[in-house]
Amino acid sequence: MIETKDIYPGMNWEEFKLFCAEQGFEETYKSDYVLNAKLNEELILINPDNGLVIYATSFASVGKNSLIVNSANLYAEIKPIKSKDIDEDILSDYKYSETKSGTISIVSSVKDGIFPKINKLGGSFEFVSPWTETPDLWFINPIEEREIGIKYGIDKRVKAKADIINKVKINTMSEQVRQIIGVQTGIGETGRKNK
Repeated sequence: MIETKDIYPGMNWEEFKLFCAEQGFEETYKSDYVLNAKLNEELILINPDNGLVIYATSFASVGKNSLIVNSANLYAEIKPIKSKDIDEDILSDYKYSETKSGTISIVSSVKDGIFPKINKLGGSFEFVSPWTETPDLWFINPIEEREIGIKYGIDKRVKAKADIINKVKINTMSEQVRQIIGVQTGIGETGRKNK
């Protein structure tokens, strides 16, 4: 990845997409949705070289004719380079969980910048691609969040509905992308050690 500029709050949506493309991310899923009578977009981007995935949604700001970044979450699988011990200070900006194979699934908002998150991993971790285990993914746009009842929290019912939405989106992606994120075939059929 080339550290020239970075994602920032309020970033123009088209600028965000261009930035991600410059960093090696490829669009694997794109869909429009209407929020507050404005057309918005959601994207799933992947950097196939290192298995980094970004799920992002736009926001049509009031009084402007352009979209800005609403949310952008980075998903990846990493493994320690030298030690099997997890340095919790380094991972403090991430939600993370250990996989059965000894790697670590991570997720973090990168709406305020991707490079601080990547650079913080420094020489302690390396990216795993393909992933050994499919983590809990949240590829849910604001309209879908309303429809599945996220307002009242995430329980088993909400999680089950979100899983179905995720699987439908993932099934539209290429076989290469599904293999990178640990999903091999159609709905309900997952790859390696899927939770």
